[in-house]
Amino acid sequence: MHPLDERALLLSRRHFFGRAAAGIGTAALGSLLARDASATERVRAGGLKGLPHLPVPERRADAR
Repeated sequence: MHPLDERALLLSRRHFFGRAAAGIGTAALGSLLARDASATERVRAGGLKGLPHLPVPERRADAR
C-alpha cells in the first residue's frame, strides 16, 4: 500500500472534519475580504449610482 493511502486511513473523523472546517472558514473569510475590498474601490470611483452627490462643506478655520 502507498504511504499516502496509509495516512488517509489513519486520519480520525474528528481530525478530518476539523481540517475541513478550517478550509471552509478560510474560503469564507477570503470571500468576505474580497467583497470588502471591491466595495471600497467602488466608493472611491465616484460613489453609488442613484444617490445625490453633494459637495463637501467647507469648515471654518477657527472651528474646533
